[in-house]
Amino acid sequence: MALLIRGGQVLAGTPAALTRSDVLVEGDRIAAVGPGLAAREGTPVIDASAHIVLPGLGNAHTHAASHLARGRAGNWTLEDLLTHSAANYGFRTPEDEYLSAAIGAIEMLKTGCTSAYDLYMAVPAITDEAFEAVVRAYTDVGLRVVLAPAVADVVFYQTVPGLTDQLPADLRRTVEEMQPAPTKGLLGLTERAIRRWHGGADGRVRIGVAPTIPNQATDEFLDGCAALAREYGVGIHTHLAESKVQAVESRRRWGKSIVARLADHGILGPGFVGAHSIWLTDDEPTTPVATCAWAAGSRRCARCSIAGWRWASGPTAPSAPTTRTSSRRSASPPSSARFASRTRPPAGSTRTPSGASPPAAPRVCSGRRAIWAR
Repeated sequence: MALLIRGGQVLAGTPAALTRSDVLVEGDRIAAVGPGLAAREGTPVIDASAHIVLPGLGNAHTHAASHLARGRAGNWTLEDLLTHSAANYGFRTPEDEYLSAAIGAIEMLKTGCTSAYDLYMAVPAITDEAFEAVVRAYTDVGLRVVLAPAVADVVFYQTVPGLTDQLPADLRRTVEEMQPAPTKGLLGLTERAIRRWHGGADGRVRIGVAPTIPNQATDEFLDGCAALAREYGVGIHTHLAESKVQAVESRRRWGKSIVARLADHGILGPGFVGAHSIWLTDDEPTTPVATCAWAAGSRRCARCSIAGWRWASGPTAPSAPTTRTSSRRSASPPSSARFASRTRPPAGSTRTPSGASPPAAPRVCSGRRAIWAR
């Protein structure tokens, strides 16, 4: 089956520029781009003379489960959101998960996104049936996706410094009795997903590995994730230094930054994408493995700036050079100097994520979002 898109302003070339052209599609491939293209008799023609024709955008970080939870978040920090995850995402049926994923996929297509990197999560745990429903939703809608089961083998409440010490005795016992999913079981779930669905839907569905938050991953689990990525040639995606709590806890528990710990376990490398990446520091690129990965263009950040503001995790500098809105690899990965430019604050300012400056005396209010400003 062929399709001719006639007379649009086509965005193409290096550097990209708008040119009045036709686009001929044959089957699932773009066969030709240029002015005055001919097509076989009976080929459907779309008049694009009043439109811009551009490559599909890529959503570099999304969550299929979130679309049925809209409007349910309060004036929360990220840690508040995670605390309420059971209420927002808990005990859905596979068809609930299908509906949530389909809503998100349809809306992405309507706004020009033709591909996505989805960290799918479920409460209390991901099941094979629920994951299959999400795969089916993306397949039915037709969006290209890298879908990764976002899992953890450490209970979230154990990763917030000092939290258990502040709890009443009865609630402290409840938290201390919580047991995470078994490490081997989570690795097995991820491996089954890769073996069953990677390359499905004529290649439109690929599977990734997702230790959802590094602080919620034991060393054994990180090693297992790295091994799966190497064995099957798939990517790794995680929420990287999304909040100050995460950055502080990593140094408190392991004596090193989150990036340094991931490097030690072989997570950084080809196919790695770190979501948010707000609380990074100037010394991150000096980690040997991180430096090599960055130079090779294989370490990438999906910045999600609005999420940083929404959860008061810290703003992303508007000029940050690592924002990615496409699944394509950047032609020129950021240099160490450009990396430092987004993490180094102006002279005389207080150190904050991505080079922004907070108010002189920022307040921490329980249940309220911090307000960051220049």
